[in-house]
Amino acid sequence: MAVWRRKALEALPELRRELNDKREIFSIYALWFELVPLAKRAHDDGDQRLLDRIYDFALWCYRQRSGDLSNSVAVAFY
Repeated sequence: MAVWRRKALEALPELRRELNDKREIFSIYALWFELVPLAKRAHDDGDQRLLDRIYDFALWCYRQRSGDLSNSVAVAFY
């Protein structure tokens, strides 16, 4: 299992089914397409805990600076 997928599972257990289905979330970019509306909903609902988990995962991806992780978060999320 890819490191980013393991980190996402730790941070976002509510997406376990989607993250374990490689046809649904087939890349880090596909994960961001799930997380953007989830983050928007969390902002609208004032769900600070969920926002913290999403933004912590985003920061972790950004700091990786190798491969698609930092690029994906910059392009698809920030």
